[in-house]
Amino acid sequence: MPGENRDTIRRIEEGLYSPNAHEVPIGHELSSRRAPRVEEDWKDDGFNDGDFASPGVTSPMKKSKSFVKIFLIAALVFFGVAVGYGAWKMFGGSTLSSKDVVISVEGPGTAGGGEAFTFTVVVSNKNSTDVESADLAINLPDGMVDVSDPTKSAVTIHKTFTHIVAGGEQREQVSVVAFGAQGEEKKVPLSLDFRFAGQSATWESKSEYSVTVTSSPVNLTVETTNEVNAGQEFDLDIKVVSNTDKQLDGLLLKIDYPQGFQFHGASPNSTYGQNLWSVGSLKPGEATEVRIRGATGGDEGEQEIFTITLGAQDPKDTHLIATTYNAITQTVTIKKPFLSVDMEVDGDHDPTHAADSGKTLNVSLNWQNTIDSKIVDAELDVKINGQALDRYSVSTGGQGFYRSSDNTVVWTKGDTPELSVIDPGSSGTVSFSFRTITLSSDQGKLFKNPTITLEVSAKGHRVSDTNVPESISTFLTRTIALNTNFNFASRAIYFGSSPFTNSGPMPPKAEKETTYTVIWTLANSANDISGATVRTSLPVYARFVGTVSPGTEKLSNPIGQDIVWDVGTIKAGAGVTAPPREVAFQIAITPSLSQVERVVNLTDSVMFTGTDTFTQTSLSDTKTPLTTRITTDPQFQNQDAFITQ
Repeated sequence: MPGENRDTIRRIEEGLYSPNAHEVPIGHELSSRRAPRVEEDWKDDGFNDGDFASPGVTSPMKKSKSFVKIFLIAALVFFGVAVGYGAWKMFGGSTLSSKDVVISVEGPGTAGGGEAFTFTVVVSNKNSTDVESADLAINLPDGMVDVSDPTKSAVTIHKTFTHIVAGGEQREQVSVVAFGAQGEEKKVPLSLDFRFAGQSATWESKSEYSVTVTSSPVNLTVETTNEVNAGQEFDLDIKVVSNTDKQLDGLLLKIDYPQGFQFHGASPNSTYGQNLWSVGSLKPGEATEVRIRGATGGDEGEQEIFTITLGAQDPKDTHLIATTYNAITQTVTIKKPFLSVDMEVDGDHDPTHAADSGKTLNVSLNWQNTIDSKIVDAELDVKINGQALDRYSVSTGGQGFYRSSDNTVVWTKGDTPELSVIDPGSSGTVSFSFRTITLSSDQGKLFKNPTITLEVSAKGHRVSDTNVPESISTFLTRTIALNTNFNFASRAIYFGSSPFTNSGPMPPKAEKETTYTVIWTLANSANDISGATVRTSLPVYARFVGTVSPGTEKLSNPIGQDIVWDVGTIKAGAGVTAPPREVAFQIAITPSLSQVERVVNLTDSVMFTGTDTFTQTSLSDTKTPLTTRITTDPQFQNQDAFITQ
């Protein structure tokens, strides 16, 4: 056998190295000229040992490569299993999701206004891991209160769950009361902050519950006109009726006016400002009313929107509504007047005119037909309202008639022929005058914020294409606000009653010092005055001694020779129904020889300034300089005015 093998090997070698050797056929795959891919070269199962060796010979390299391949695959599988196991341990063996912590609400979809109802919040944990430290926030909207604390609206109720097992749930009942207009939807947002067992990260889940108010605990209604002329005065009649079987306490009514609305008054009077009424308590079925009078300030075609809100008064701020029980809106449209009327008070077209008391005012009415039809039998009326009117002073100048029984000036076609027929575009003017009473500080009667209102109405008949008369009307209101009547007095004394003892020669002597007491007095009749100031300057030969009475008044010598009294606010009635504002201070003069036999000044001009808080009018008064001729001192003699040597 060994001999045969050697013979076989020898024959193969001779065949390989013989010049007559035959070509060995090459397989198709080995004959490909494409570049070999290294990865495929070592792992392609298409190659076998027979392609490179004689039959019966096993390649040791093939065995080595197979072992490495198996080892690498096993290592990768082990690594993947380890990572998966670690993730499974970290997340509790399953995928965690906040979506699987579900907040649902079991409760009614509707509720009567002012009636308590209960809903149940259910928190379900559909994860395979427990939930811990869960905080549920129930955010009550405006108009919904917690039964346990009904004084507060729009609060957040917190509920805590220490543990919710995997696959389990927790339930919490909440009792609330909803207020609002009928059909109003109340949305309650809910949120849950929580952690999964074994984790520090915080997760969140959200939901929302809605309930519709089927009735309001109070009914609000408004009666008014739907259309008004620009500037026309009209009423808003607001009725509040209890619609619950329980007493409602601490009610506050609020009116939000459109821009430009002119508030003229209300019955009953407003509690705060011009738009808040403290209604108080309403028993079941009880009603109350508020009437507001005012005028529009918009343009033709505009819609004026009034918002009326009723609710529980905030105990911390009585000007606010803590919980809204009902709210409605009322729209009033401004229309173009058929008979346009414009009013001037002393040439002023503004809706409010400020005037001094005791003054004669001239009023003109300019009218015009603004439509394409004739207006016949027109009539103009002006009703004058206000205690400040001097009823004996009204004059129409021979045209028109003053009806004193109701303080109305009337123009008709009988005394004003052009009102008989007014053609399209035609215009005209009528006028009258009156005087306001004097609000003097010595009358002993106080008029607080006095006004005079002029209510204008224009009436007539429009003749249409069918020649059928149609009644038309126009309304206009103007307000005259009277400035306060104040009195400012400046005087000096030497002998008379004074809080200080004056010294020095009298008559004054050259080069000798003499002291005087200067007294400033302020009285105010009708309106408060703010920012009041009195100031003067002393001549070079005078000085401010520094004594002031009373010490509570802010009088100072801020710089140089200036003397300033910072009065501040002067209340209406000071010097009328209450003591006047007054201050006294001492000055000293040392005359010169050049002033002998002359009357010299104690002060320069004295100036008062301030602002009327009601009419917003700037007030001022200037008094002449005080001199040594102190005629206001009862013991003064004429020779005391002259400087002696």
